[in-house]
Amino acid sequence: MAAPTKARLEYYARDIGLERDRKFRRPRLQHGAVVVLVYELLLDLIYGDQGYFLYYGSTDQKEDVHWAIQTGLQGKDQPAVDKISKMVASLIDSGLFEPRLAEQGILTSHRIQRTYYRATVERREVQIQPAYWLLSPEEMQLLSRKSAILRQFDRGENGVYGANNGEDLPREAQSKEKDSTRSGGGPRALDIYVEDVLDTDEGQQLRPDYPQLFGGIGQHRVLLTDAQIDSLMIQIGHEAFDYYVEKLADYIGHKGRFVKDHYRTILKWAREDGKV
Repeated sequence: MAAPTKARLEYYARDIGLERDRKFRRPRLQHGAVVVLVYELLLDLIYGDQGYFLYYGSTDQKEDVHWAIQTGLQGKDQPAVDKISKMVASLIDSGLFEPRLAEQGILTSHRIQRTYYRATVERREVQIQPAYWLLSPEEMQLLSRKSAILRQFDRGENGVYGANNGEDLPREAQSKEKDSTRSGGGPRALDIYVEDVLDTDEGQQLRPDYPQLFGGIGQHRVLLTDAQIDSLMIQIGHEAFDYYVEKLADYIGHKGRFVKDHYRTILKWAREDGKV
């Protein structure tokens, strides 16, 4: 009998300046700098268990996670379990974990999966659960073309057909998606980018200002540069920003609409609603 495929990582690469990610703003204001350490302990649990996601749905699963985090924070000013639960919730709400999957009891993100993808490139076999996988074939190709995960997408194994947008696509639909991406050009081609900088030469050549993505899954996401984010925050505020980002993500994803300029669309809606 063949040995089971190993999913966990023995070590992983930590992003320099992780604590400066703008998504930590609200959690840090609410809970202090300790929330960054809570996030890093969650990463340890994710990479050390399933490799790219963590079960966080049932009461038992949440209690196990909270206990593990509390153990990692043992010492002076060790937070109580209910405080840890609130910190995890704030990390989810801030977008550090994919919100739709978090609602299903799964903690993961594009950043986590990119790290996992890079770390497992040399493995001969890597099994993934398509329902939890967020990286599109285009994103994976930019990272490396050698991965066993990418080969599953190429062969359509286990129901894996291209980018995960919450539904499995048949090959015919996948081809249409690829054709529309090629012919669309402009902002459509930028849908392969995620929350932070893709640290590859190809990525640097393709897009110098690295838009961040918000809301939705896969290609159904909102693209905004740092300058556009700051501008919207000043003009409409945090709450309105979150509202219009989710509205636009829903508009793009569920109605299948292509929006050329995400920043101007949000600003237009805000003006129509009297928010500017």
